[in-house]
Amino acid sequence: MEIFPKHDSYFGGRFWDALNVFFTFFLQTLSGTSCACAVSLFINLRLVRGLDAPINNNNANYCRARYHLATPALREIALLLGERTTTSIPDEYAPFLNGRLDRVKLVDGATVTLPDTPENQAEFPQPDSQQPGLGFPSTNKNVPRNQE
Repeated sequence: MEIFPKHDSYFGGRFWDALNVFFTFFLQTLSGTSCACAVSLFINLRLVRGLDAPINNNNANYCRARYHLATPALREIALLLGERTTTSIPDEYAPFLNGRLDRVKLVDGATVTLPDTPENQAEFPQPDSQQPGLGFPSTNKNVPRNQE
């Protein structure tokens, strides 16, 4: 993939090069798992396909390498995927689109911690997985992003 060298995200000949880091990051993002789970999944996928993989699933090198993925490269990939998704819908699906093809929308999300007030606790209760009295109320926010 020529995108990573163009944005100075090429890491050389190590196992955790830009492409392997991106693919693992993509798996981690889609599955919502930890770094360790994403690394284990990626290593297993490579081994099943008969490809080389690290001897252990220590995720420290992946985490360090992930930090070096250039944001402009990730943006270019997201835009490219959106463009290809929009232009590659087969004609047989056209009737389901009501004669129009909507643009693919990108959404960016974040979790925000809120002040620990009784009002916020009532409106945004703690998750069941958390022990009572620990942590702060939190909420998620999503923002649509323009592809241009």
